[in-house]
Parts: sequence; structure tokens; C-alpha cells
Amino acid sequence: MEKVASGFVRNSASLGGNLVMAQRNHFPSDIATVLVVGSLVNLMNGLKSEEITMEEFLRRTELDSKSILVSVKILDWDRIMSISAGTKMKLLFETYRSAPRPLGNALPYLNAALMAKISRCVSSNGMVVSDCRFAFGAYGTKHAIRATKVEEFLTGKVVSVDVLYEAVMLLRSIVVLDDDTSYPAYRSSLAAGFLFEFFSHLVEVELNKQYHPVGELLAESGAVIQAYGMVADTQKHVDMAADLVVVDYDMENLEPPILSVEEAVRKSSFFEVPSFFQPKQVGDFSKGMAEADHKILSAEIKLGSQYYFYMETQTALAVPDEDNCIVVYSSIQAPEDAQSTISRCLGIPEHKVRVITRRVGGGFGGKAMKAIPVATACALAAYNLRRPVRMYMNRKTDMKTTGGRHPMEVTYSVGFKEDGKITALHLDILINAGIGVDISPIIPLFMVGAIKKYDWGAFSFDIKVCRTNHSSKSAMRGPREVQGTFISEAVIEHVASVLSMDVDSVRINNLHTFNSLDFFCKGAAGELKEYTLPSIWDKLAASSSFKERTDMIKQFNMCNKCCC
Repeated sequence: MEKVASGFVRNSASLGGNLVMAQRNHFPSDIATVLVVGSLVNLMNGLKSEEITMEEFLRRTELDSKSILVSVKILDWDRIMSISAGTKMKLLFETYRSAPRPLGNALPYLNAALMAKISRCVSSNGMVVSDCRFAFGAYGTKHAIRATKVEEFLTGKVVSVDVLYEAVMLLRSIVVLDDDTSYPAYRSSLAAGFLFEFFSHLVEVELNKQYHPVGELLAESGAVIQAYGMVADTQKHVDMAADLVVVDYDMENLEPPILSVEEAVRKSSFFEVPSFFQPKQVGDFSKGMAEADHKILSAEIKLGSQYYFYMETQTALAVPDEDNCIVVYSSIQAPEDAQSTISRCLGIPEHKVRVITRRVGGGFGGKAMKAIPVATACALAAYNLRRPVRMYMNRKTDMKTTGGRHPMEVTYSVGFKEDGKITALHLDILINAGIGVDISPIIPLFMVGAIKKYDWGAFSFDIKVCRTNHSSKSAMRGPREVQGTFISEAVIEHVASVLSMDVDSVRINNLHTFNSLDFFCKGAAGELKEYTLPSIWDKLAASSSFKERTDMIKQFNMCNKCCC
């Protein structure tokens, strides 16, 4: 059901509406095709009621306004199988659908529902089909049909390669498309492929030694040093293969993992920050602390990580092109970075790699660097197989690998006057960057830039970018500025709390003057007439009647204290 329309449509629509659309308007309904293999429809016209099969319902002339679809009765196959339990029968049922997009609002090229009751043959090792029902729809006909000739042919036969071949050829003669139907050969081949896939696990195929070692389980020669991926014909098959993989981690001669920034500090596990990314300290911290009336020493702030939760997970489609080129459709925010990485991976010039981003599907920074491995892996498989390859991550895998915002542990000491004017601030910041460098070296510079929005008097810091064994962290919706702003406001509110002052009064006392802004930002302050923050603050306070409304709230709270 997840492949039928979208979640919004499924929550708003009804089963009856879908079936009536299929009956009246020849809508290529997936649900109707599924129900054709085993359901009855109850119709009412005036006082007359009748029960017919779903296929008869779809074949009828269009329902008029006096007819009502009352109910749909689905056959109880568990009960039917229990009646036949003495014969040790097994019920097979599978639905298939092929569309321009696997999920969402995309009409199918062809859909199918296949059901069969099988049992083991007493005279051979094969499986006998005792009963079967096959329905196919959405291939250019007005409604879904039962492939009755194929059903009759397979009933009573032992499933083998030859029998399946004859059944497939018979099905091709039944699934005949109208002349104006798009992709006729493709749709016809889909029907044959669905039928073969349905029975393929019952057929024993002898391997041809000519293609040794194809078909045999062999250890990957480089598996001990390199992680490997999988490529399959369908998402279902690759998921099944992935579930069968057993990973055995060799811990011999390995150091214990570093799981906290404190451990990283003890083991000196850091990423180097290039000199041009290192922020500059401001003023004399010791002098500023000596001028302070009050001090807060070694206060702590802990900032956790944050996952992106974009609408669509990481995905890519790679298509080999002529002249040894490749085109990669990726939901990436930085296509130029994917282009250079894919070029180096494949060993071809960058002009032979085209990276196209049609839509991101929600990014927030998580599809900048983190989309590159997905696009590159997809391109590598497509380039070597010379066929299109698509890849996407399910939500669980995406959450494990994408990382998110940088967690931090902050210790600060601050000195301030009686009126709330801060004279000195020192920060010790430990940034958990994870296992990979990503964008982590630029975090200190821009985070300090955000903290410098206040006049701290003197401002010193010690920032370490810690390398741990967590997933590598990356850009996340306002990276650096969010953490820098949080730290600044936490310090301001702490000072206000100690002095029992209104926090906005402390903020006003520590807003930059033009001179202090120029001192902190070294030439980036612009011109005096351009610095308008204090006047904007005053105008907003006046236009919103901020003081009057604040006084009203204080008065109300004073008169309405809880007596519990």
C-alpha cells in the first residue's frame, strides 16, 4: 500500500472511490488489480443487491448515479489453506508494480498480482501448481484482467524452466497493448518478468562451468582492507542481500575507541585548524578580570548534536554517457564538490563528469558534504557496469551515517561590573568533530565571529576540534552561528541572573559601540554612519511599547502569585 499514491492521498481517499474510478474512468488502479485475483463486490441498485467478482465489476458498463458500491469481500485464504492442510499446500502471493518513480504520485507502466497454491510432487523433487490466479493491469487496457489461459496452462504442472518459458510466451500473447500505448515492448516484458520472478525460486538452474566462478560463494580478495558495496537488479534484492551480510570486526591491535571529547583531549586526538582559519583573540583577559566587580568561574554549557530530518534521504542516479562520460543526478547542495570527487574516483577529467541537482528534497547542510559518498558510489558502479545505477539510503542508515550538528562542551569564565557591563570573557570549547574532518576546521573561526556580536571588553578562548570515533559531523542549518549565539546568550543570561537584573538591560549595556566593534572586528566594522544597531534597538523598543508591556506583565505576575 505504500506504493499507492502518497500518504496524503491515502489518508484522504477511500477504497470505494479508487475502485469506482477504475470502473468508470478506466483509472489504472493498483488496488483493483490486486483485488481481481480474489475478491467479491457487493452492489446495490435501488432495492436490488447482487454479489459479483471484481473482474465482472470492472467489465460492466459504467455505474450510474443510482448504483452504490456497498462492500468488497476479500477471500479468506488462511481458511482455504487450512481446509487443504492435509495436502501440505503452500500459498504464494506477490504484487508487482513498475512506474516512472517507485513511490508517490506516478501512474504505473504495469501492475500485477500473482497468487498460486503449490505442493511438492510425489514423483519428483519439483513443485506442482494446483491452483493459480494472475491479474495484470495498467498496460493500456481499460481495466485489469485475469490471464486465464496462463492459469489453465500452469494448473497441474510441475514448475520447471521449460514450463515457465511456455507460460511466459503464452502471457506475451495475452498482454497485448493498444497501438497508442507508450513503451509497448517495455510493458510487455514487464509482465513476462513479473511472472518469471514469481516462480523463479522454485526452479533449479544448473550452473554452467563455462562462467566459473559465477554463482559460487567466494571471499572478496580485498575485503580485509576495503569495505564493499552491493549492486542488484532491484531494491528488494539488494536489501535481502544486505540483510544476509555478517560483519566481523577485527579488534586485534586496535586502540579502544574515543567516544568523548574528554578522552580525545587525554589522547591528544585533534584535527588541525589551518592558520588562516584560526580566530584572533581580543584584549587582555587578565586585565579585564582585574577590573571586574563580580566573577563567574568555570561555568559549563553542553550542546548536543542534531539530525537534519530532511524530507527525502540521500539519493543519486548515475547514467553512463557517450565518450566515456557520466551524468550523475544527485540531491546534493554542492554539486561542484561531487564532480571533483567523482572525477578523482573514476580517474577521468572533471569535464567528463556532469552532476545535476534538480531538487534537494530538504538539505539544511546535510546534503553538502554527506551527499558526496552516495553520488560517488553510484557513479563508480554505473561507470564499471556501463548501465544506470540508482542508490538511496533508508532513514535508519541515513541517520547513522550523516552525523549532524557538532556537539560541544564549553567552560567559561566571565568578569563584569555592578551595572552588568562585562569586562572579560574566556571560553574553553571542545568540539566533537567525529571520525572525519568534513567542514570542522572552519567551525572555530565563524563561531567566534558570532560570539563577537557583544562587547566583552577582553575576549580570549581555547578551542579544540576533537577527533572521536563517532560519525563525522557536518554543516547543519546555520553552522557555527547557532552555537556561537547560544553561548553568547547563555553568558548574558547568567550574568543577569547573578545580578538579579533584567536580561535585556544586560544586553543593552554590552552592545557594541562603533569603536568597540572596530576593535573586535579589525576593519570589518564599516563606517560610523552605517552602524545603526543601538538606534534600531531603541526604535523597536519604542514602537512595540516594550517597557510598558513589560511593566504590565510584572504587575500581573505580582498580583497573581501561586499560593500552593
